[in-house]
Amino acid sequence: MDAASFRLRGKQMVDYIADYLETIERRRVLPEVQPGYLRDMLPNSAPTHAEHWNDIMADVEHAIMPGVCTCLYVTLIPVCTAAPGHIARCAVYVLDIASR
Repeated sequence: MDAASFRLRGKQMVDYIADYLETIERRRVLPEVQPGYLRDMLPNSAPTHAEHWNDIMADVEHAIMPGVCTCLYVTLIPVCTAAPGHIARCAVYVLDIASR
């Protein structure tokens, strides 16, 4: 992924996170799916070609989010329930990956 694509997708992800936080009151706190529900949704093999971003994000909403607990949780970053905490976690994640 080149820098321009990284910027574009990064901005889209920030928008997705902001939309999630704006609509969190309308989401279920606890999932109503059974453990292993995702297994039947997975293909038998990994894709051989990159998937389009919009398809990936549709999968996130359709497949991943139903199994997510939407309660806010505490991590090592004490402001994690505020927007700056989410941005800080993104930075920590990137810096941790870059250091390996």
